[in-house]
Amino acid sequence: MPDNYLNNFYNANAIGFSRVVQQSKTKIVQFGIDAFSGKHKEELDGVTTNDISIVGIHPHFQYDAKLLGFGFHAGSLSELSDYDFDTRNQITSLRKMSLYPALYFRLGYINRFFGEMKLAQQFPTSFPSLTFQTNLGIGFGKNNGGAFRIGTASFAGLFLAPSFPAGKNLIIEPYLGL
Repeated sequence: MPDNYLNNFYNANAIGFSRVVQQSKTKIVQFGIDAFSGKHKEELDGVTTNDISIVGIHPHFQYDAKLLGFGFHAGSLSELSDYDFDTRNQITSLRKMSLYPALYFRLGYINRFFGEMKLAQQFPTSFPSLTFQTNLGIGFGKNNGGAFRIGTASFAGLFLAPSFPAGKNLIIEPYLGL
């Protein structure tokens, strides 16, 4: 193991609310806000070097049409506590970014076959494990949000992410990262 190799550990809690407005059969606007809190701990050779609390909010907007979708987010408006970023000689992988932009792009039919790219758009948004994602998705043939995604992400070699409609106003989205 190289010198100064940091092990990072994350713990996150989040809650989100979004509103989906179906403008037509193929045009959807989504907007909302997520709130998150958690801990980021770094260890060097088994000794804790940093133990930081993180809290923040993440407002977002997304537009999906028949063949194309895009979204942008104000970013993770976050606050890191118990950490002095002015200590230049401290070994850390952390960078203070109170405003972290997020982007979403989709090409293809969401109810058939599509590709997606996401930058800092995964929920919860407070930790860097899934900063960049790219995936292929297969829709279930209906316009109800159901799909199966398989892709890769930063710090997760492979992920599986199905989304299942559960009634008229709820979609369940489990996530498995390997």
